[in-house]
Amino acid sequence: MLRGELGDTAFFRGIREYYRVYRDSTALSADFERVMERASGQDLSWFFRQWLWQPGYPQLACAWSYDTTAQRVRLRVSQTQSPAWGMFHLPEVTVELLGAGIREEVVRVRHTIAVTVRETEVTLDAPFAPTQVSVDPDGRLLLRATAVSP
Repeated sequence: MLRGELGDTAFFRGIREYYRVYRDSTALSADFERVMERASGQDLSWFFRQWLWQPGYPQLACAWSYDTTAQRVRLRVSQTQSPAWGMFHLPEVTVELLGAGIREEVVRVRHTIAVTVRETEVTLDAPFAPTQVSVDPDGRLLLRATAVSP
């Protein structure tokens, strides 16, 4: 997940530096965080706090509907994990719309959305009526998601 957040260049620069500095020695998670922050030029405290110290993982319940006139999908995403786990900050979640094209071929459209609060509602362009909506279809994030159409 960190590689997806930083991109390959910054991530591997940080990995090389971490290995160079801490090879054959002891290191803490905070040491790794500092190296990756320097390599990326980003404050990653939220990322490490969320994925290392916060309990649980995001559980997303998604409901979607299609507006044929506007050719858009309305997607409502709710974080339904235990309140004791807190909220999760997910700045880039992939949503994939699947449907059939003019010749019945499978058509895929991907969008990236941010899920940073308990309830998120977005409208996504969809030049076809989706038969399925998938959240994080490539499994890049540690989460559980369901998507249903009412």
